[in-house]
Amino acid sequence: MKTTLRINQKLRFLVFFHVPKTGGTSATAALQPSFAASVTSSGNLSKACLGSRPGESGVLFHGHAEHDVARAVPPGAVTATLLRAPDEQAVSNYCHLLRNPHLPLHGPARRLGFSGLMRDHWQLLVFQAVSLDVAISTTPVSTPDDFFARLPAIQRFLDRINVVGCLDQIDTFLRDAARRTNHAIPPPAPRLNTAAEFGVDGREVERLRAEYQALAAIPLLRELMLAEAALISQAEARCNQWLKSWGLPIGALRACRPGAVPGMRLEIGVT
Repeated sequence: MKTTLRINQKLRFLVFFHVPKTGGTSATAALQPSFAASVTSSGNLSKACLGSRPGESGVLFHGHAEHDVARAVPPGAVTATLLRAPDEQAVSNYCHLLRNPHLPLHGPARRLGFSGLMRDHWQLLVFQAVSLDVAISTTPVSTPDDFFARLPAIQRFLDRINVVGCLDQIDTFLRDAARRTNHAIPPPAPRLNTAAEFGVDGREVERLRAEYQALAAIPLLRELMLAEAALISQAEARCNQWLKSWGLPIGALRACRPGAVPGMRLEIGVT
């Protein structure tokens, strides 16, 4: 379907907080052709990056958030982020660490395996929440207690972001980002950086997801997994609300499974 802009609609900035391994590369690739410029700084979304195009309209700012960058979002900009089912994100992140020797956790990933890495580096189980925290905080999360103290602020920040979705709903997410910034609706997102593209077959992915679920037997890890799952359910609920407002069938989406933590009962929209 071809979409045109209405007369006198001003193009708006889009500031995309790219959480790693959530489909952000695919989303950015789909959005870029519609925007006058696409700006990042060595893959990061920094205060300098956000201040680099004063007075221009229709610019896409994107990248992995640097500390406290949310404070520098230009007035009138539309903000966006894309999240992913926690087990899928954790497995994808682990595979990413294995194939990139320059990353600090490459050695531990190879030495400890998936479950060992998640036990020794608990932040990986709340990676998406911690990534959002970076955008609103000046210092990194240091302990689980520190994380849980910050979680309400992370949830409030997610509520303030204008366009929120999950990877299963990526094309709905793209439509909403285009609508809110007065750009043409982009084509369906390409599938970039998939596990299969790097030689990881489906059986290995399922084995790692089973390992993820088994980690819920450890009380602290289960609590962290539930916190991440609640955040993803919050994002799913936001996207479903937009579908309802457009009169589109929510049933067309895959059923929400915010992490498939064994025995977990989680209501959509928990905050």
